[in-house]
Amino acid sequence: MSIRSASVVMALLSLGGAADLGCALRTSDAAAADPEFQSAAEELTIANNAVAPGEEAPVTSASITTGSLADPTCHPHLFERSVQYSRALNYHVYLFVRDVDLLLLLRPHVKTATTHEWVYSSAQGVSVQVKLTKSAPGVFSMDLSLAPQGSSTYVSVATGTVDRSNPDDLKKSMSFDFDALHTVLPAGTVDKAAGQLAVSYERTSSSGADRKRMVTYTLTHFVPVFGDPHGPRSGNVYFLGEPGVGGAMIYDASAVFFCPANPQQLGADTLTYARWYVTQGKVAARADSRATGGQFPAGDSWVGVACRSVSAKAAAGDDGGATSVADNGYWMVKEEDSTGATAKGSSMSDSTPGDPACDPQFGPVTDLADPANDPTLPTTIPSSGAFPGQY
Repeated sequence: MSIRSASVVMALLSLGGAADLGCALRTSDAAAADPEFQSAAEELTIANNAVAPGEEAPVTSASITTGSLADPTCHPHLFERSVQYSRALNYHVYLFVRDVDLLLLLRPHVKTATTHEWVYSSAQGVSVQVKLTKSAPGVFSMDLSLAPQGSSTYVSVATGTVDRSNPDDLKKSMSFDFDALHTVLPAGTVDKAAGQLAVSYERTSSSGADRKRMVTYTLTHFVPVFGDPHGPRSGNVYFLGEPGVGGAMIYDASAVFFCPANPQQLGADTLTYARWYVTQGKVAARADSRATGGQFPAGDSWVGVACRSVSAKAAAGDDGGATSVADNGYWMVKEEDSTGATAKGSSMSDSTPGDPACDPQFGPVTDLADPANDPTLPTTIPSSGAFPGQY
């Protein structure tokens, strides 16, 4: 069985199989990790790191019928690509940590008051080392390293921190270095990953219930496993969720868009700001975006907005009768020249007298013909005012 370098721990641990693992599994509580270390170690497993929804492979232009901004199938394409890329980032986290929990079932090879260390050698001779170091009560650092066959020199491919010093809250971070990984496991024809990907997660709780979850992805010359036609990306993706209240997301990185026509799949600099909140059994939401570069003429901008007002059930994906029109009460997309004048674009609305297309809580609505209400988009989620009732 060959090793796909992007799969890292998953591939290495699966090479030996259950029989190889069985001889090293802990046989008593004394052999296992100390409870505080075990709790920190569990934060490295995939069950505790699904910070963005689902897995995504790259999309194609099959669903786009034309390359015209006037075509409804083009919108809200910008928002779809932003969300899909965010999901793809979560997939790469998954590749690194999907089987860390198997490794952590092994007895620590080193076990002191401040350090626990796990080591496993695959059937092909590549060694995996996970080291947890305690720096303060509830505070740990992590290092995941690999040593190539025949070498005792480990190369760090992932690092992280876990902070549980406040029992009600959690802070953790993980950084993945694909370039370092490929010094041990050379990239194959199906693995085009490169650069670095970092993710941080913060959860604030009260009386045992989550009040706030914050996630940040940082891309540094990052190329995903499935490749990127326009080269490495650098940028950030932010997510804030407050259960039962609302949330926000910012995508500040490049993306490849199929509309207007983009046969060369050029990347555009993209900033998307989405926010939503719960009100009277419904979820009201709005997303604004701006993109430049790529297939757009120099000085021009791609400007878009989409608004939603749907039942909480439909927003959660449980309403099979929800329609794309109901999901997008208003959308608009336009290309503006350097003066702000609209070169081309289109819009659609299904507003009714009792149900405005865009919730007024999110401010003036971007207009197809006039740049006066074009929004100024933040590059980080505001600490207040992103959505009504923000904690």
